[in-house]
Amino acid sequence: MSACIASILDIPLSEVPYFVGMGERWFAGIISWLRERNLCIARYHPRCGRVGAEAGLGFEGIPKGWSLMSGPSVRGSWGHMVVAFDGQLFHDPHPEGGGLKDNIVWDYMQIVPHGTPDPEGGYVLDWTDLTEEEQQT
Repeated sequence: MSACIASILDIPLSEVPYFVGMGERWFAGIISWLRERNLCIARYHPRCGRVGAEAGLGFEGIPKGWSLMSGPSVRGSWGHMVVAFDGQLFHDPHPEGGGLKDNIVWDYMQIVPHGTPDPEGGYVLDWTDLTEEEQQT
């Protein structure tokens, strides 16, 4: 996850926190870290994605340009994140590569400037969308 963010922002991996180590607060950690850079997340859920359906968000669409694409790992029963361009796998930062299991995509997240309006098929999440507890991250 951190390697994907570093790749998209074209910064050294050492400048990006290890969000996976934050446990359940990983997403709040990303939002908080991006806030310091005047950035936020536009989140998209493809029609076949389970995350969007389970969360009840109902947003559908595939982002244009660079994004973070998540789905099941080819190496085990956990999630994995890769870099996508126009909705297609571009780079898997894991040394073994492999992408996502069976090309199943749960969702896309695109890093956008703060103040970006909701894109078609997506929803922009920023600091104000976090709970007070999450904002303490």
